[in-house]
Amino acid sequence: MRRLAQVLVLGSLGACGGETTAGPTDLAFRPRDAAMDAAMDAPAEALADVPTDGQLPAQATDGQLPAQATDGQLPAQATDGQLPAQAGGDRPARVLLPENHDPATTWPLVLLIHGYRSSAAFTDQMLGLSSRVSLDGFVLLLPEATLDGDGFSRWNQDPAMGAGPDDVGYLTALLRESIARYAIDPQRVYVVGHSNGGYMAYRLACEIPELITAIAPLGCSSQIGDDECAPDGPPVNLLHAHGGLDLAHPYDGSGGERAIEAVVERHASQIGCGAPDADEGPFDFDTTIAGAETEIRTWSTCERGTRVMRWKLNDVGHLPFFTAAGTERYVRDLLSLVRTP
Repeated sequence: MRRLAQVLVLGSLGACGGETTAGPTDLAFRPRDAAMDAAMDAPAEALADVPTDGQLPAQATDGQLPAQATDGQLPAQATDGQLPAQAGGDRPARVLLPENHDPATTWPLVLLIHGYRSSAAFTDQMLGLSSRVSLDGFVLLLPEATLDGDGFSRWNQDPAMGAGPDDVGYLTALLRESIARYAIDPQRVYVVGHSNGGYMAYRLACEIPELITAIAPLGCSSQIGDDECAPDGPPVNLLHAHGGLDLAHPYDGSGGERAIEAVVERHASQIGCGAPDADEGPFDFDTTIAGAETEIRTWSTCERGTRVMRWKLNDVGHLPFFTAAGTERYVRDLLSLVRTP
């Protein structure tokens, strides 16, 4: 098993917007049973997505994720005698470095934003990103949301939601700090977000497109208005993955949100894409159902070398759990997204 170097990075104090609710240190690294309970970012009718015995789905029989924890926790701290480094203010985010991290070269950065009532550890358990940090050579940034008035972790992804922490400001400061501290290639900054975190990814692409190479929302629609983003911002690549049976945010938009196909096609139009390529798949990328379920559509001719990808996970609900092969392909597709200067 490959060892991951692990440190802590903290966002700037001012990014918290004066919020006095408990910080993300209160949310991090909960045990599996609590993480399952906290991951209910879905209405009651969507809870069929979650195993009824409180256990995470077993790993696929094609191999364990090399560094993936089996108890809902992130990989343990490296046993090299080093204490986690700290910098900045009072909202800590864990950073996983590849074992061969060398500040003399530059690295891609992946920001993982968890969902409502969830945590970084649980979302990483779903997607397996930490298992690929050393294998694929990238830095993984794992922040935690603050608590809302009901005591649940939530990102303030929409100004219409009213008063709350300035999470756009916090995450922007966190990205800038990480780029400077961990020898990040500023042309390879990626944002992955599930559910509430996926809406946050779309918000960041709208607010700070110059800082982000690609976003990878999962299990969400988009609340961004047609004319809400600056028209002169650079194009941002998109990899949108979504369960065909997601009851929290239905694929066809029947819950009152934009349908996923419409969201993806709108983004493709906004960044000047041509017609999509032929679909790929299906592939067996999810552990929660048997057989091949994932179909991939790619728009490969977009402005400045950007692309749009749509992963449709047929017969999968709101909480997918990737196989090792699914995680490998997901990270490969994500890191392949670039933007020419």
